[in-house]
Amino acid sequence: MDHPNFKAFIQDVGQGARQMIEQRNLQVAPTDFALLVLRAVREIRSQGLIDDQETSIQ
Repeated sequence: MDHPNFKAFIQDVGQGARQMIEQRNLQVAPTDFALLVLRAVREIRSQGLIDDQETSIQ
């Protein structure tokens, strides 16, 4: 998966998480949402679906 920068990657993951939450009509606190996004990023990275160098903060 190629991603131009880390910020855009996080925004894409966050948007997907937000859509999932809205579809299920869930109530999620902002801090829980942030943790959900970070867990998703960690899982994606651990499965090798993205290159760590592509998602590093520069």
